[in-house]
Amino acid sequence: MSSIAFPGRGRTEEPEWTVWLTVLICLLIGWVITTTVTGQTDTAPIANGTIRYPANWVKTKEDGAIFAATDLSDGSYGARISVRQANKADLVGPQGQDNLDNAASGWTLLRSQDLEGYRVLKIDQVKLQGRDAVAIEYAYLTDSPEGQAAGVMPALMHAIDTVIASGDQYTILSVAVDQSGDDTLADLNARIQAGSQLP
Repeated sequence: MSSIAFPGRGRTEEPEWTVWLTVLICLLIGWVITTTVTGQTDTAPIANGTIRYPANWVKTKEDGAIFAATDLSDGSYGARISVRQANKADLVGPQGQDNLDNAASGWTLLRSQDLEGYRVLKIDQVKLQGRDAVAIEYAYLTDSPEGQAAGVMPALMHAIDTVIASGDQYTILSVAVDQSGDDTLADLNARIQAGSQLP
């Protein structure tokens, strides 16, 4: 009489440590790939300085900006950065005292005219590359690139504008993210600032 061999019979289980080792190796490979891909950056010249931004972002055009880039992989409302320059007289007025507080006030007035639903959340004195600066944190509404006619709801954006004196001008570095991703705003702002050399 012949015997029948059933699948899995006579086999032993793999030791548990080999399973954990395989999982650990896969996690390590995933971490290396993620770090390599997301850690790549490009550098662009701006006036007398440079700005470093993620390599997978796309350079865009924004009114009044000398540089702008957006993360289009996150859709219409991806994270974005821009750099602008404004004459000191335009921010502090012809009779105003030339200081960062007055420049920040002037900049918030200009932004409130350009951005729908603009609301200042806070203004802080900060240091940027060892220089005195002012950080203006705010929120605003933005339409999708398809426009209002496409029936797409506007997004609530969360942003930080850092204002720093640059000779007879002020340079403004803007970093913005969709409100749903605002937990990354401070980190993104710090990374952009650390890798850039503003004029």
